[in-house]
Amino acid sequence: MNVSYFIGISSAVLLTWLGVTYFQRVSHESYPKQGRLSSDTVDSTPKESNKDSTAAVSIIE
Repeated sequence: MNVSYFIGISSAVLLTWLGVTYFQRVSHESYPKQGRLSSDTVDSTPKESNKDSTAAVSIIE
């Protein structure tokens, strides 16, 4: 098997696979939901507060 034959067969297989997956119908339910998260999944208050943490602030006048 020479290299050009291998490349030709590999290209044909790849093109066929990409074509089949491109034209395959996918239901809308299989996609992840995007947009705002519901209040049930997001906790607005942190569970632990780190009172010992400080931030360095410099004021330049």
